[in-house]
Amino acid sequence: MAATPDKSIATSFEGARTQERMPSNATPPPAVADPEPDLQRDFEQLRERFRRTTTALTSAAHDLKTPLAILTDTRNCYKARSWDR
Repeated sequence: MAATPDKSIATSFEGARTQERMPSNATPPPAVADPEPDLQRDFEQLRERFRRTTTALTSAAHDLKTPLAILTDTRNCYKARSWDR
């Protein structure tokens, strides 16, 4: 079943300016601040958070690889010695 457009009173205001559509006792909407500085600040915060996360993960990976490499090499040495006997 197809939807039919709503024939509300709002359609009669098409082309009218905002002041003409507003009731006389309505307060005008508050002015919206420019979102550009907020977006730029949010982007910079996100970029910094990403950099810190990447650095922490890189450091953790390095710190985990070093002992793991030592254990792996030690195990390999023991395995090689057991074959020599």
